[in-house]
Formats: sequence, structure tokens, C-alpha cells
Amino acid sequence: MAEVRNKCLTIKEFEAVRQGVLNQWPTGKGLALQEAFSYQKKIPKQKRFAERIEEAMVKGEVLTQP
Repeated sequence: MAEVRNKCLTIKEFEAVRQGVLNQWPTGKGLALQEAFSYQKKIPKQKRFAERIEEAMVKGEVLTQP
């Protein structure tokens, strides 16, 4: 088992680890990070769950979901 450490990785180290993990999954092998970023940026703001959660926290709102 790998040792757990709290260490900041360089971009090069992160990419190497990330690629190793992605290669373990059929759906991850063809994933391109920049394409994923572009796709996420095209999602309308009202459909971005993380942004809505952050907005609710700032406003002190309680959100519910089915």
C-alpha cells in the first residue's frame, strides 16, 4: 500500500499520476483535460451546481434537492 503524504506536486508530477489513474479506466484513457475545461465553461451558469452551492453559502441559503 502506498504511503499517504501531504505534498504539493509539481504540474509534471500531477500529470504523471493523473495519467496513470486515467489509464486504469476505459472511460479515462481518452480524456483530455483542456477539452473537459472547455466543455465545463460552456455549461450555462444556472446549471453549474458547484457555483450555485457557493452562491447559497454566501447568501446563507439552504438548498434542497430531490
